[in-house]
This record gives sequence, structure tokens and C-alpha cells, in this order.
Amino acid sequence: MNRWIASAGLIASILLTQACAVKPPVWNGSIEDEPPLSLDDANQAGNNWVWLDQTSDWFYRDGEPVKPDYMNWDFEGKGIAFRFLAPQQLNLHSGRPHTLYLRVFQLSDLKVFNDMKKSQAGIRELLTATDIDPTFLATNEFVISPDEMLKTTVERMKDTRFVAIVAGYYQLDPSEVVKVFPIPAVANRTGHTEWTARLNPFADDPPPEAARIKAWVDLGVTKLSRLQMLAE
Repeated sequence: MNRWIASAGLIASILLTQACAVKPPVWNGSIEDEPPLSLDDANQAGNNWVWLDQTSDWFYRDGEPVKPDYMNWDFEGKGIAFRFLAPQQLNLHSGRPHTLYLRVFQLSDLKVFNDMKKSQAGIRELLTATDIDPTFLATNEFVISPDEMLKTTVERMKDTRFVAIVAGYYQLDPSEVVKVFPIPAVANRTGHTEWTARLNPFADDPPPEAARIKAWVDLGVTKLSRLQMLAE
């Protein structure tokens, strides 16, 4: 009897060690100069989302999309990484390139923002105002020069549900100087693994988490040209 108990204890210890050895993917908030080739691979699977810029929507690459559980979301110190890439003729006006001022907003709701982004006057206010509305949780400002690559990482606020990029081009066309995307959810990165399932097959899966985002933003000559993203 004692030998059986000892064996059972040893097996449980091994399983627990295996479970503890399962680590979530490493994330340090850095971003590559260019998006990975796998970003456009339709056969690539994983607990992540890719951004479809033409339809302004996320695509989940691991079956049934994960639904967000906002109550369990938390602040993330390096939650969103950006790479901005500017052409030589950035913000072309009167035959000359110029620097570009842009803002990145974190939003808890889109109603006020959507109302403002419809007009040039609203865009100008988004680019200049300080206290706009309580739904604007954080604002990051950047000035980018022609032919420059800028990489940066920003904190993601706990209540952030959407992110908006607004660029101050001379040709201030509301339909071409704004990009907006929601923060998707991913399955818990520590996960209900095979080993934890063996230890407690009746345990509930841990709640989904807010995705960490890498965003490659191509700045065009007179508009925001392309947005490629990976959320994981």
C-alpha cells in the first residue's frame, strides 16, 4: 500500500513538473523590420490573428475565434509594438516631402471617435486636442521624417478595446488618414495543457487574454498606405 502511494506521488510530481515546464511564448515588445512571410500563409495555424487590411477585420488562425472576456483583461506594459515606415516623398506638398505628425489613440468605445473622424475639422481636433473624451484612454504622439523607419512599443491600458492611428497629412482626407482596429482575444497563453488536463481533467480552461499586437504601418506619400498586423 505504501509502495503504491509512493508511486502515485512520484507520478503526480512528474506530471506537475511537466506542467510547470510549459511556458508561454516569449514576448519582449520588440518588432521586426518586416512582417514574417508566414503572415500571408493561409495554411499557417496558431493561437493568433492576422489583420486583413482590405476588409478591416481580424482572421483567427486556430479554428473557432476566441471571444474576449474583458473582465479578466489586464494592463500590459509592452502590449502593442509598432513599426512605421516612411517613403522618401512622405507627406508630399508643393512638390516637396515633409515630416508627418501622427497620433495613436487607445479607446474604450468608438462612438465619439467615429463621429469625429468623419470630417476634416474632426480630424484636426483629433490631432490637436488634449482632453477629448473619457473614452480616450491614452494618446501617443510621433513625428516621422521622410525615408525613416520608426519602431516603438506602447503600453496597452486595461480597458482598451480599440486602437486608432490618425495621421496629419497635408491632404487631410478622412477616409485615408485613419486606421482603426479592435484588440482581439487569444486563448490563455499558459493554457489548459495536456499535462494540466491529466492532473485535473475537470478543471475549467483559464480565461482568454488580450492579444499582444505587432503592427507594421506603411506610410504612403499622401495617405496611410498599408497596415499589416499579427495579434498573439
